[in-house]
Amino acid sequence: MSARPALVALGVVVLVVGAFLGWSRFAPYGMSTAEAEAAVQEMRGPGAEFFYLGEEVDGLRLADIVDPDDGGRLIFEYGRCMDHDEGGCNRPLNVLSVAAPRSVDETQPTPDSCVREVLGQGNEVLIGGSRVEIVYWRGASYGYDTDFPRSRALVPQLRAVGQPAPSDCGEPTS
Repeated sequence: MSARPALVALGVVVLVVGAFLGWSRFAPYGMSTAEAEAAVQEMRGPGAEFFYLGEEVDGLRLADIVDPDDGGRLIFEYGRCMDHDEGGCNRPLNVLSVAAPRSVDETQPTPDSCVREVLGQGNEVLIGGSRVEIVYWRGASYGYDTDFPRSRALVPQLRAVGQPAPSDCGEPTS
């Protein structure tokens, strides 16, 4: 009979630890610039250049850096989970960053942290040595859709991971 209370106590401890681990994965507590820099270096090595929007943008904290391991890109996720899709977490703002070599015919050099070219709907840019896409999600009747005006408005706030503030580059040109 004395084994039963011990098993109940063990079950409670396992439940509490499991709940904490589940909560911490989706919590909006955020990452600091130093934590983001360390995570990128761990995933891609020292000297890796990736761009993001800093610790917090538009009231949303940097919550996670995802390494989907396809094509060398990293995804910087901001804000609380909007819902859980197949065990994952859909967040309201994502910044996708991947290395993009400069073309041979580029004639106008720009500082490494300034936008070189605006692509597509304006939420995708070439900046430094990277191609970066900002995706601000909005609810739609069929799930989620990109809010292009909100996404484009964040482009001037891009900065290299580890850089404390965006470079003063002026407005990007199309």
